[in-house]
Amino acid sequence: MEQKEVKDRPLIGNQYHKGIWVQLLFVLDFWCKDNSAEFEQTDAAIEKAVNLTFQLLGESALDSMIDLAKFLMQSR
Repeated sequence: MEQKEVKDRPLIGNQYHKGIWVQLLFVLDFWCKDNSAEFEQTDAAIEKAVNLTFQLLGESALDSMIDLAKFLMQSR
């Protein structure tokens, strides 16, 4: 958050840690059920989950859309 890589959102910003725990539990469950050679599927799941998390926590197109909507509402 200090480096502005994680967007501080008013309603859910203080709940990010819970989402990270859910992601950890997902990865552990996936790993326990993974039957692929050398846990290749788990490696892919971790990579995709981490990428998704950083995309959700960072500023996104949704944030820009909300910002535009706020501007339009205020300028009326």
